[in-house]
Amino acid sequence: MSPHRRSGAAAPGKAADGQPRRPAPPLDGAIQRVEVFPGNIGYLQINGVPPLPLAQSPIDAAFAFLRHTDALILDCRNNNGGDPNTVAYYLSYLTEGPPFVVNAFHSRNGEIQEFSTTELGQLTYGERKPVWVLISPRTFSGGEELAYDLQALRRARLIGEVTGGGANPASPVPLAEGFVAHIPFAHPVNPFTNANWEGRGVQPDVAVPAAQALEVALKEARVRASGVRHTAQAQAPLARRRPQALDMAVAGPGAGTLRGPNLITNGDFARGRAPWAVVSWGPSGPAPKAWTLRDGRLCTHVEGASHIVVRRSEDSPSEAFAIRAGVPYRLSFRVSASGRLPLRAQVRIGMPPAPPLASAEVPIDVQPALLHVDFRSKRDEPRAGVFVHVDAPPSRPDPGSEVCVDDFVLREIVSRAP
Repeated sequence: MSPHRRSGAAAPGKAADGQPRRPAPPLDGAIQRVEVFPGNIGYLQINGVPPLPLAQSPIDAAFAFLRHTDALILDCRNNNGGDPNTVAYYLSYLTEGPPFVVNAFHSRNGEIQEFSTTELGQLTYGERKPVWVLISPRTFSGGEELAYDLQALRRARLIGEVTGGGANPASPVPLAEGFVAHIPFAHPVNPFTNANWEGRGVQPDVAVPAAQALEVALKEARVRASGVRHTAQAQAPLARRRPQALDMAVAGPGAGTLRGPNLITNGDFARGRAPWAVVSWGPSGPAPKAWTLRDGRLCTHVEGASHIVVRRSEDSPSEAFAIRAGVPYRLSFRVSASGRLPLRAQVRIGMPPAPPLASAEVPIDVQPALLHVDFRSKRDEPRAGVFVHVDAPPSRPDPGSEVCVDDFVLREIVSRAP
């Protein structure tokens, strides 16, 4: 049976793999097709993200139908956009736990509108099953946001071609002689990348002609399910944990939204390592430590009884940033480890030898976790930096662990109005 067959075209009560199943939900809410492929791989074709009041019930029905699949493919190759609230609702099904912000519109007048997930409890599809998203040049606006947000969360693997590149929402403005211009009134900011896809599109993890994207995704999903060692399996999306929120042991700023530029230069290591450095501290003081850049992450090996510091280089004073007293800030970054656990890291903000402006202890796990550290400084600091200290307790035998960090973002928090 062709894998492109519509869900309603299968024999009554039979799935594409010949196993009994419930009837597919209604094809509305811009959900064009719902199916289960052989290998228990779910497939959801999403051709738009209409307003949430129209889309919520079809989305609920689709995920109820697909809940017990082992993997999921979202086909957004013809998704031309819609409501960011609906995008956030899709992300609710693919994450877990309390709501968190996935996108924010920064308008011309300075207002900020946030879009957050919804806590769905046991109804969620979960965070641990692999997800693939198919994209094409026809993927646009809200369709791009769905792919972009899942990629930023490292929740899905994108397959296909670069998308259209339309991030900024626009509204019609009347011109003379009956003409109307669509003028952007805001720009979206993803809280994990501090950026969006305007003008450059969403980049696929696997670049293939869009017409072949489903075939490639199905192949990867089946290889992953089979447990056979294969390059595609090694690159398949990792099961991840929902971003964790950690407060420093200082006066916290409370709930709010982020604003302003990212104060940290090259926090995603897109331009190499500089101005970051990795050093090892021993009895004779600091010494350069070997490091590698892997998949956009800065990685180093941590042996037992060693003290490793990943820091913004003190040799680059122009890369330091200013912190103002009393202003709330949020530092976010990703961290993961391979090998021996548990590991913890001490995060310090400031510039030695002065006392740190703030510090916090954060856990390091095998799965990449996005950590948020909120703080207020008690003093102005015109020249500050970020330091991540990793200490490994001695053990025998000691294979050590590879610790990787990336996606550093530091911005001010604007408290919400009561």
